[in-house]
Amino acid sequence: MSDRNWTRWVTPTSATVATLVLVIASALIAPRVVYRMLGDGGFERYGYPIKLGDWPGLRTGRNDQAPIPVDAVTLENGVKHRDYWVNTGQWIGFRKVPATGHSMLTCQVRIHPAWSAGGTARFRLQARDRSGQMISSEVDYVADANAPWREASLDLAPLAGREVEIKIIPMSPAPGVWTLLRDPRIDIVDRASPAP
Repeated sequence: MSDRNWTRWVTPTSATVATLVLVIASALIAPRVVYRMLGDGGFERYGYPIKLGDWPGLRTGRNDQAPIPVDAVTLENGVKHRDYWVNTGQWIGFRKVPATGHSMLTCQVRIHPAWSAGGTARFRLQARDRSGQMISSEVDYVADANAPWREASLDLAPLAGREVEIKIIPMSPAPGVWTLLRDPRIDIVDRASPAP
């Protein structure tokens, strides 16, 4: 084989394709590799939260209502928040999230203040492992322009040691109720501490 035969395979097109494949593979693999190499980035070791708004495995499920924006950042009292406008009947989810015996899924929920008073919504937080085992919790909300955010949470300890798929699902008897989800995250909680 001639020393020049390799030049048939190295063309601008093949170099571009190889670069794209490398970039896509890096985007998919790098977050998990960094998480493992850095001792989970401080999640378990130091109790730093996993901000799910930055998680690479974000998914949405929509119906015929408005599309779900996933890049809305709001500034409130000098604090940045990641907000999601999710109509009832839709959901937002996160894949391959690590669960530990001290993991707590939390987010803030509310019916959009522009929705007419009297509407109701139920927010379901659920987590499922690869075997199909699922846990969930729910919180109810009644529409009121002045009502504050409510915290919704789900203890992930029953699925400790596994990667789980998380879904946050607003539901209502009335279709298309405008709801807001804010700052979904996984916190490490100290089980030894008394409840406040």
